[in-house]
This record gives sequence, C-alpha cells and structure tokens, in this order.
Amino acid sequence: VTGRPRKIQFGPWLTPCLKVLAKLRVLRGTVFDPFRWSQDRTLDRDLRYEYEQMLSKIESELSPQNHEIAVQLAALPADVRGYGAVREAAAHTMRRRRDELMAMLSSRP
Repeated sequence: VTGRPRKIQFGPWLTPCLKVLAKLRVLRGTVFDPFRWSQDRTLDRDLRYEYEQMLSKIESELSPQNHEIAVQLAALPADVRGYGAVREAAAHTMRRRRDELMAMLSSRP
C-alpha cells in the first residue's frame, strides 16, 4: 500500500553471515566491494559528488551576508539516513531543500 518493502524477520542462522559481512567492511569503496553497484551505494557516490560540487559553489559565493545559508547548505547531508526507500526519500527532500537554499545563496549580494 505504501510502496515500501515490508520488513521481514530472520532467524539466528543469519548472525554468522552478518559477522562475515562486518569483517569484509574493509572492502567498501574498492573494486572488490560486492555491493558497489547497489542502488544505495550508487546514491551515496552521487550525493558525495553533488556535495563536493555544492561546496565549491558555496566557496566561490561566500560572503558575510549569506554565511547562515552556507552553513545550512553544508549541514544538509546529515539529514540523509536509512536504507532503500527511506534513504531515497530523504535524498529527494534534501535535494529539493538544497536547490531552494542555492537559489537564496546566489540571490544575496
């Protein structure tokens, strides 16, 4: 009904698998990361790139008059949490707010 996946429960048999995955955390971000092309990881990379671009633009337009807006912009990624549909919705909301604040940043002298 909501469009979100339903939560499911797993038994104790999954614990050893999760421990193995936890030890393989060192592979994150490398070519050996088995989840590097998952939707969440792709979104993470896209958001990181967008954030770096946004910081460059903030740096070039920063002034005492728009300092507060720049601080709000820099703090936006902290609102993107969760996994799957929850993370995508948070990213969508963050991007919309970012666009509003970027317009305000550019319009102030």
